[in-house]
Amino acid sequence: FATFYIHFKRKGEKKIREAFTYDWRMWSIPELKDIFLEAGYSNFQVYWEGTDKDGDGDGVYKPQTEGEDCETWVCYLVAEK
Repeated sequence: FATFYIHFKRKGEKKIREAFTYDWRMWSIPELKDIFLEAGYSNFQVYWEGTDKDGDGDGVYKPQTEGEDCETWVCYLVAEK
């Protein structure tokens, strides 16, 4: 579970902290795969973003079975129905 906030600061006004609060249930990729398969999808695949020489995302997505444990990451989940 995770909680996120959005803060606002308009020019000439005081900053509004925690103007919006979002409580999220973060789903793991294996959990999402199970949900897809139970819903009748098949050929489930994870496309994980690669990294450049500085360790930042490079915008290139390739099928992967494992991903690096990072603070943030981007992947696409693809399945056929």
